[in-house]
Amino acid sequence: MRVLQRWNELSADLYCVKMGYGLSLKSALIRTYAENLDTLFPSEVDNFLYSSHPTLQRRLDTITESLKKNEEYMQASEKNIEELKVWKLDISVDQEEEAEKLVDDEHPDTA
Repeated sequence: MRVLQRWNELSADLYCVKMGYGLSLKSALIRTYAENLDTLFPSEVDNFLYSSHPTLQRRLDTITESLKKNEEYMQASEKNIEELKVWKLDISVDQEEEAEKLVDDEHPDTA
């Protein structure tokens, strides 16, 4: 049961990162652990047997890793968006040239 609870906590942390609150969550976790005087580095055995939450270090590592992945994803997405803009611009130019050809073909005297 505790394993499921810890997994749920990590899933919630990842959702916060996905929603853009990763850095705020890291800060809040550190403050919460410090204010509650919780054990910052419990042994793996103690954590496994008694805790319903992952260790602070595990949560911070998971959040940091997810933030890095999100940053890489955002950079790739921005690159893809720029490529799409260029591609759309190329199509627009091609369509405009085709339209001009059609007009010229239909009305050769206006050219």
